[in-house]
Amino acid sequence: MREFSFAVREGIRNFRRDKTLGFAVAGSVAIAVFALGAVALSAANVNFFLKEWEDKVELVAFLRRDVPAEVSQSIIERIRALPEVKEAGLVSEQELRRHLSEQAENSKNLERISLDELLPPTVVIRLARGSRDISQIQQLAEQVGRLEGVDEVKFEKTLLERYFQFRREMTIAAIGMNVFWLFIFSVVIINIARLASAARADEIRTLRMLGASGSLVRKIFSIESFVQGLTGAMFGIILLVLLLFLISNEMNRPLQVPVFLIIAAFSAGPFLAVLANWLISRKALSAFSIALLLLVVCQSPLRANELDSEVARYQKELERLSLELQQNQSVVTEITEQERTLIGGLEKIEKEIDLLEKEHSVAVGKKTANKAAIHVGQKQLSEYERKLVESRRELERWLRELCVQKMPSVAEVIFFDIPHSELIVRNKIIDLLAQKEAEAHERTEEIRRQYVQQEDDLRKRSELDTLYIETNKLRVQQLLEKKRHREDLLNQVRQQKTIYLAAINDLEASSRNLEQLIRSSKAARGPAAAPVPFQQMKGLLPWPVTGEVAAPFGRIQNPDSHTYTRHMGIDISSPLGAEISVIHDGAVVYSDWFRGYGKLIILDHGDGYSSVYAHCSEIFVKKGEFIGAGTVVGLVGETGSLKGPYLYFEIRENGQPVDPLVWLQRRT
Repeated sequence: MREFSFAVREGIRNFRRDKTLGFAVAGSVAIAVFALGAVALSAANVNFFLKEWEDKVELVAFLRRDVPAEVSQSIIERIRALPEVKEAGLVSEQELRRHLSEQAENSKNLERISLDELLPPTVVIRLARGSRDISQIQQLAEQVGRLEGVDEVKFEKTLLERYFQFRREMTIAAIGMNVFWLFIFSVVIINIARLASAARADEIRTLRMLGASGSLVRKIFSIESFVQGLTGAMFGIILLVLLLFLISNEMNRPLQVPVFLIIAAFSAGPFLAVLANWLISRKALSAFSIALLLLVVCQSPLRANELDSEVARYQKELERLSLELQQNQSVVTEITEQERTLIGGLEKIEKEIDLLEKEHSVAVGKKTANKAAIHVGQKQLSEYERKLVESRRELERWLRELCVQKMPSVAEVIFFDIPHSELIVRNKIIDLLAQKEAEAHERTEEIRRQYVQQEDDLRKRSELDTLYIETNKLRVQQLLEKKRHREDLLNQVRQQKTIYLAAINDLEASSRNLEQLIRSSKAARGPAAAPVPFQQMKGLLPWPVTGEVAAPFGRIQNPDSHTYTRHMGIDISSPLGAEISVIHDGAVVYSDWFRGYGKLIILDHGDGYSSVYAHCSEIFVKKGEFIGAGTVVGLVGETGSLKGPYLYFEIRENGQPVDPLVWLQRRT
């Protein structure tokens, strides 16, 4: 007991003395307690809100307007008798008006409406617990709807589907929160253990020197860890309460705060600190595991240091190769862009052709309609001609009547006692006949004008439709010709793209193989010794063959594609069979056919320098021979090339191509 009391006093004294460690551990514990409490309270409140919302799930049954009050009450009793129903009752007009007024913001127009006249009797049905499945609610709605006197039953199906989806998502979120809390839990334990292990190492040694037993030391540090965890738990709970206060004010409603969750979160603080203190005793095993892991990991770097120079050289060579291929890849990109442009143009032409075909169909339809109109016009013209003949006949009859009904003379009036009224009537008839004659003449002229106008309109319309159809045919032919031309261009571009891609692949493969060959050959034998170091011969080396430089070193333009590529050496034009001489003493490291270079000779001149002679027609040396400067090693040819006879010549320094013209003698 005395040992335990001493451990308690020393643990509390250590906490007060070592404030840096104490606050660090307390802060870590506070974070863990806060995270645990926040996750637990969030889950509890979400679960509470979901259950509260489920209790509010309702169905609404609308009864028929002609149902008496007694029948309505009977229907409600039958609904209440269903096992899935918790409560059912009629909604009064006052409740409806109050509910609608809240949504309509006390609209004065709503106050003037009689809801009893607007809505039928309404029954609200609240469900019992366990009846929240959509299929069960659907069955209940159908069952209530079959009751006599019920007109319609409705429920928020879409809202329920969204609710169940939300509940599933919240379940997944709860799993994620648990994983998050476990992560915080692990991180806090590890950090506390590391802090305590580092800070207490000296103190443990001091206590052991003073004669303290291992049990007493563990008790002292356990008490100190408990006090640190208790302090951190208090801070974590304070932060949690502050968070709950802010969220509650923002939501304008109280949150559920289960007491057991607060107690559990508060208890987690000392538990974490004590558990971390217990892990300190396992630090030897952890250190051994880490040391073993580091030992395994460090094996590779120790051996890799021997090849650092090789890796660096290979990296530089890869960078050189990427620079060489960059231009060819840009050509492929440009060709691909041309291909896209041509495809876009073809799509535009096809759309224009489709539009013209539609317009052609419309024009043909118009022409057919014009033919029908011409047929109708011809019928109308025939009718006009018939009416014209009838008008002429009527005019002739009227003229005859006019001649017969001539004015009587004065003698006839006097001697035959013709009444004045008869004269007046006769004069009226004569006036009418004259008017009829004028109207018939005007009608005849009007019919003639209509006939001429109709005939002219139909003729012009027919000519216009014919011209439009012919023009459309010509435009379609032009677009088809343009489409064929674009397709030919597209095929050419695609063929060119295929050729360039194949060339890029060949260049990549050849470059990789050549570089691998140089490296493997140098690795198989030591560097060749020369009387005069190669480096001292800069600008003094003889030319390997007589001829002019056809392609210089570096960036050159392709005359066919007008694109730029990187040239690793120089092309020296020379007649077929011209002798090829070695520029400096060296050992033959390769002497055979090589893809992309034809018959190839590579010499190692020592100190990292080598020379390359490609496209030879004949080779006179073998691999492994030491050749003196000026020795003829082969003849100029065109093997592996399509440009005719020439010598491709390279000088490389540590595997990297350099400009041969800088090393060769300057010509006058």
